[in-house]
Amino acid sequence: MKPDLKRIVLCAVSFILCFFTASALAGEEVTFTYVPPVAGDKKIVQSDETGHWKQKITNDHGEIIENARHFELSRTTVNHTILEADGDTVKKLELKYGTAVLSESEKDVDVPASPVFGKTYIAEFKGGEIVVTDAQGKTPGDKELQIVRKEARPLGTPNYFGRFMNGKRMKLKEKLDVPKSLLEDLSKDTGRWKYESMEMTLISIDTLGNRECAVFDVQYVMTSNYWGDAVLKMECKGKAVLDTAICRPVSHAVEAATVFKGPVDVNGLKFEMDIESKMQGHESARFENLRK
Repeated sequence: MKPDLKRIVLCAVSFILCFFTASALAGEEVTFTYVPPVAGDKKIVQSDETGHWKQKITNDHGEIIENARHFELSRTTVNHTILEADGDTVKKLELKYGTAVLSESEKDVDVPASPVFGKTYIAEFKGGEIVVTDAQGKTPGDKELQIVRKEARPLGTPNYFGRFMNGKRMKLKEKLDVPKSLLEDLSKDTGRWKYESMEMTLISIDTLGNRECAVFDVQYVMTSNYWGDAVLKMECKGKAVLDTAICRPVSHAVEAATVFKGPVDVNGLKFEMDIESKMQGHESARFENLRK
């Protein structure tokens, strides 16, 4: 069994996009109000992700077992409908896929359709995990499961950031003080990755579709001890747009970079890893029936 950098990094970037463009300046300070989700809430989510990474893996005998470059492109448009919510935690979700393409080759002229294209799924947080069924109530194939679970990743997790922002008032160019306790809460939803630091600066207060939105410049660092004592570090930067009346993200753009060189231990097998990755992603959401 060899280390799988591609899956690790893609999962991290998907979590980042989940967590988290507008027009003329609307004001110099803003107040945030958090409105929890309820059954019947709808939104259309569009996402675009690309990743380039290379990895060289050498075993403890000095033999090169992999020396490769990888690429992945994913574009989706998904209609989200909340079917069940408990407080500010979404428990059950319907996902209808419109646009859905997936490619592992930069040379594709016509990017192939994803296996979820045109399909509908029900995702439910049950027994501590996300359970997925298709429109006929059957469990989909492994590739579909992987894609749908990634899209449904907020299920079962409270909106810690919305809670934190509720009632806050900020001025332009003010930096948000992100406490360690919030980073720990946000890390509960990121698998083996955790937030080490985060800086958010309010750079504009804009109007987008008749909604007041706050635009933040964001920088953060995430780490993972996926391979035991070997620590992966991901440095991220981007912009996040937050609807101030509900404290939910309207869009988020991110660039992420990871570099690692050193020994790793995978289930008792020792490897020397030399890896480098660069990811870019953008996600936007359009809410259809906002209550404020």
